[in-house]
Amino acid sequence: MENHIKTVPSRHIIQEETINQGNVGDLISGSKSDLHFIGCNFSEAILKNITLTNAIFEDCDFRDASLEHANLDNCHWLRCKGHRLSLAYANCVDNSVKSCDFSGSSWLGTQLAHTKFVGCKLLGANFSNSRNMGVKFEECNLVSAIIRGFSFRNQTVRALNLTEADLGGCDFCGAEFEDCKLVGVSIRAAKFKGADLRGADLGLVDLRDAANFRGAIISKSQASDLLTAYGMLVM
Repeated sequence: MENHIKTVPSRHIIQEETINQGNVGDLISGSKSDLHFIGCNFSEAILKNITLTNAIFEDCDFRDASLEHANLDNCHWLRCKGHRLSLAYANCVDNSVKSCDFSGSSWLGTQLAHTKFVGCKLLGANFSNSRNMGVKFEECNLVSAIIRGFSFRNQTVRALNLTEADLGGCDFCGAEFEDCKLVGVSIRAAKFKGADLRGADLGLVDLRDAANFRGAIISKSQASDLLTAYGMLVM
């Protein structure tokens, strides 16, 4: 393993290693600086309650891994794969997650304050009961994701595919949508007062959900499409 560890200012680089419960403790205890994992294989690893604060994960494989209850504050994730990764009840405050595929991942009860996801695939990801103050998503695929109770108040919501996502209880008041998809979303108890939806594809809105859009701004073409979908003629 020593051949794969290089010492750099404030970082130990660990490259192309298989990381598991058996060796991760030695890596942490043997390093006096923060860790930078490059191309490492964490797949199916059970690393519950591990502490890896300030770590960088670059091009790593986390498929089917469990980092439940881990302390991962101030971490950076770049181009990682993590289908079905579980970060349930982990501390992931002030994380940066870029160009990662974490489809099917679990963030149940995770501490996510001020974490930012950019260019990520999060299809079917479950963010239920997470602590999500200040979380931001940009250019992400969140099809069928569960992101109930998030606040997007006064944010610019950019390039999000939220098709069939569960947005129950989310606060979109004052938000501006740009190049987003809201087709088939669940918006029970969501708030949209003052939200600008003109940059969103709303698809066919269920009339039972229409009241949740009260106070939102839509375009004339969106209003026409909505009325036409329910058999009303727009003259």
